[in-house]
Amino acid sequence: MVALLIAAKGHEESAKKAIRGREVWAEKRRQAGEMPLTARGPSWLRLDRTKTPPKWRLIPDRVRVVRRVYRMAARGIGQHSIAHTLNQEGVPTFGRGKLWHRSFVKKLLESEAVVGVYTPHTQSHDVTGRRVRTPGEPVPNYYPRIIDDDLFNDVQAMRLGGRRQPS
Repeated sequence: MVALLIAAKGHEESAKKAIRGREVWAEKRRQAGEMPLTARGPSWLRLDRTKTPPKWRLIPDRVRVVRRVYRMAARGIGQHSIAHTLNQEGVPTFGRGKLWHRSFVKKLLESEAVVGVYTPHTQSHDVTGRRVRTPGEPVPNYYPRIIDDDLFNDVQAMRLGGRRQPS
């Protein structure tokens, strides 16, 4: 009986901590327009913590690569060809990988962070116990914009509409 009571109390404490954690993150998301939620951001940005409040700073070499990827995509060059070109030219990747992959080019082209939008997500579990990420309300102007709306919209229209311009 004592073991059962101890287990119940432990579960109750754990549930309280989870509720508090969710409340803290909900408050952070409400303040997202004024201050960065976390130091994690897109790979072309770095959080400068020497400023109060902290500010996102561009990494110029990476910004040039992202802009180039968008310009290539707008000309109708496919994700695989973009990755191949970057690999052939020896352009450094943004992470630990040695090569550019189509999937990363696709993520760059899908990311609204290039136009400054941050979309917070919440995590929960479905009925089978698998984690589910649910997008929240997008926060405009959270990140510095590196791609203009016209170029971004052109690339999205081509990507989603399947239209290709001749190479």
